[in-house]
Amino acid sequence: MLNILLIPVLGYMGCALTTLACYFMMAAICWRLGERHFPVPYPVGRLLTWLLVASGVVALGWFVSFDDYWVRHFWHLVLCAGFLGLVVLVEKPHRLLAR
Repeated sequence: MLNILLIPVLGYMGCALTTLACYFMMAAICWRLGERHFPVPYPVGRLLTWLLVASGVVALGWFVSFDDYWVRHFWHLVLCAGFLGLVVLVEKPHRLLAR
């Protein structure tokens, strides 16, 4: 239904947004049914925080752009390495406590 509504207006972007909405709904339904039948104590707050931080890094890489090819790739490498370093720095104590 969303394809019928969005493709005439947005073209390929309408199809992409429809796919995103469909996958989000499938993931939400699977998570809800999984929680009902096989509850697992996921650290939802921490996972959502990492998702928000990753989205911020992607937005920063998208909106801060450079014309030079090598500078642009170096900037993206710095963003990825910074995010990876932050994950290792923050999650290392949790990994040690889990043993």
